[in-house]
Amino acid sequence: MEVKKIICIIQARSASSRLPNKVLLQINKNSILDIVIKRLKKSKKVDQIIVSTTKNKSDDKIVDIAKLNNADFYRGDNKNVLKRFYNTARNFKADTVIRITADCPFVDYRILDLMIDFYKKNNYEYISNAIKPTYPDGLDIAIFSYKILQKANLLARDQYDKEHVTSIMRSKNFCNFYN
Repeated sequence: MEVKKIICIIQARSASSRLPNKVLLQINKNSILDIVIKRLKKSKKVDQIIVSTTKNKSDDKIVDIAKLNNADFYRGDNKNVLKRFYNTARNFKADTVIRITADCPFVDYRILDLMIDFYKKNNYEYISNAIKPTYPDGLDIAIFSYKILQKANLLARDQYDKEHVTSIMRSKNFCNFYN
């Protein structure tokens, strides 16, 4: 499979209902989002890292952290996360998309690079290490084609699929996936 531009989109927002501002919490003077960006920047296979957040004023701090780390950012819809994610990928002209959540400070660039190699060598539209968990929570990675993301955005009807970017992609017969 020919893979052109690989972008890594980090989903980040401050309005978590269970733990508000969790991506802004500090570990050794670095926010969790700082740590995630710095870890992903070690990848040799990712062309661009983008923080995707909302237009809410409360997420201005997330944009500031992206800027401080020389990461790109996109601001979009607050409720429809799938639409925001799709618009981020479209805006940055992605061919292949990697989904990372900003509340996973242990994300490992080595696992990411291995998964990118696997994705490139095989003919899957979606791969993940989280459908059948192969690593502990916090190391979740999903890689998929822009075309599948576009299809998911077009077909998502219920609120659950709009709130969870990859749920519709993991549906039976939606796409050719590997876990």
